Amino acid sequence: MRALLPLFRARRTADFDAQAQQRLSKLKPLNWSARRAKAQVEAMQAAETRPIDPQYLMLRITDVLPKDAVVVDEGLVSTFPLPALLPLRDPKSYFGLASGGLGFAIPGSVGISLALPGRPVLAVVGDGSAMYGVQGLDGCAP
Repeated sequence: MRALLPLFRARRTADFDAQAQQRLSKLKPLNWSARRAKAQVEAMQAAETRPIDPQYLMLRITDVLPKDAVVVDEGLVSTFPLPALLPLRDPKSYFGLASGGLGFAIPGSVGISLALPGRPVLAVVGDGSAMYGVQGLDGCAP
């Protein structure tokens, strides 16, 4: 890349810059920040529902998480809005479902907390998933 950058810069024109800015402006309403703002509005519309709306709950959770927190997500249906609301600050800040298997969140959270000492870990786990690894909670409380 270091060798190619000077070549790209030499071929850059004002027309190219204008086209790039136009493309960027079209993408702006589709970026994560814009999508999160929309998701926040939608979540706030559900703030007064009972029982608590999962989208509103995920908004409140993401609003209070420490910046260095790690989220382990196995809430399945109830956490569908979580990725749209959660700022991903680094590659190790979110662990979610990849293949649909159940039961990884509790033991995974224990392993992640050992692998990333000093970082707070939040496991969002549904009741069905929790039954596969509930023994991982033994000894977690102070």
